[in-house]
Amino acid sequence: MSEIADRADRDIAIETPPTSNLKITDVSQYIDHPIVKFNQYYLSSDSEGGNQISVSINTDDQGVFGTSLEKEFSLMSLVLEQDGKYPREAVYQWLDHVREMAHWCSFLTL
Repeated sequence: MSEIADRADRDIAIETPPTSNLKITDVSQYIDHPIVKFNQYYLSSDSEGGNQISVSINTDDQGVFGTSLEKEFSLMSLVLEQDGKYPREAVYQWLDHVREMAHWCSFLTL
């Protein structure tokens, strides 16, 4: 079983701060960020069969990385749209799905 499938089966959520990951890991471009590999819902024609790990887009230390949650979502939207592999509507649906997963995975009771 792959590591991604194992996390999906165990319902482990992954928080992803794209700008931080770009600056302190081996991710060299936003389009290469693994969040899309972790969750392909709405981005894949096979949304039921693709990788479906619960993910969220987050910020890291805003003072150090000079970012905001709005900027992180905007950057991911921009690079996914510019990549040309995904229709704009699919990108927006995926971002909304990611936003909803963040609520499901939070420790807050709403």
